[in-house]
Amino acid sequence: MKKSALLVVLLLTIVGAVAPFYLQSPDTLGQTQLKRFSSYEELKSFVKASSQVRPYYAEGFGVSPLKGSALEAAPSYSTTNVQVEGVDEADTVKTDGEYIYIVSGNNVTIVRAYPPEEAGVLSRIGLNGTVVGIFINGERLVVFEQLNPYILVRPLAKEESVPYETFRASIKVYDISDRRSPALRREVALDGWYFNSRMMGDYVYAVVNQPVIRPSEGEDKVILPKVYVNGGVKEISASEIYYSDVVDYSYTFTTVVALNVQNDGEEPTYKTILMGGDQ
Repeated sequence: MKKSALLVVLLLTIVGAVAPFYLQSPDTLGQTQLKRFSSYEELKSFVKASSQVRPYYAEGFGVSPLKGSALEAAPSYSTTNVQVEGVDEADTVKTDGEYIYIVSGNNVTIVRAYPPEEAGVLSRIGLNGTVVGIFINGERLVVFEQLNPYILVRPLAKEESVPYETFRASIKVYDISDRRSPALRREVALDGWYFNSRMMGDYVYAVVNQPVIRPSEGEDKVILPKVYVNGGVKEISASEIYYSDVVDYSYTFTTVVALNVQNDGEEPTYKTILMGGDQ
């Protein structure tokens, strides 16, 4: 299956979309069950006409790290419990049999576990945001970081004026061939909050949600999602966004981004769908 088609399948599968969409290619999705907007104005008109808006204020969004890692002494060891064979799931503790990688708040600690006489902490990676999950892929460590990982929602009176706090989810890939000195090789980030992720082969797939309307920007302004790659930024245009004619009280942009963690020169790819606020 082509990577672009797999992205759409993963997006619809992970966020719980209905089964009839699963086996469609991206082109078919755009022509049948899912449409794509022709312009920003069409997107804005659809959101305004379809949604039953309930204003809210968000300071950040809660995330819950995946659980289920079991460790044994090398050379035999178990990995994260997974739902599908060959599809790894992010966790807060990983091992490759010789080393253990442990998430604690804003840090990832690398510990040598085998042989026992050489056991000890080798290094600690400190981040600005909360680490919500990690993957190990050979000599690469993949870290999911969330800025402002907590949520507060309350009614917003018309006369109130509150600032909108930035929140962003990022994927950071470290070269850990020297466990004592991990080196950041690439970073991809999106405005929004981390929802879920998977790893297949050399690719990680992350799902990020972003609200369409920000109260501080006005209820008539749709904020398009952006992708940040190694310091550069690209706005995802309305014509790249899939949607279906479903009425909801609010909407989010759900983006699946695919990143090759072994090939630093390969650009990330992504697909975005407009979904209801409950997704």
